[in-house]
Amino acid sequence: MGRGRRGDRTHPQIRLLTLNDGSQLIGTIRKEDDETLEILLKADNQKRTLKWDEVNDTDRRGRPMLVGPPTWRSRRNSAPC
Repeated sequence: MGRGRRGDRTHPQIRLLTLNDGSQLIGTIRKEDDETLEILLKADNQKRTLKWDEVNDTDRRGRPMLVGPPTWRSRRNSAPC
């Protein structure tokens, strides 16, 4: 994917888009540039093109990234004793 306003992407990511009117869209961003983005909606598998001016916020969907020193992360991911 190209480098747009939101940085480099090496693979498609599920995003939650909040629009200026308060509505939300969930889908995969397929293409983006400095003015527009194309999203493949998860609900009905249709493509929709939006201008960045219409988008209020974007959030990545999925599990949160663990933050902390490597020893803490490895203990967090290991099975309980």
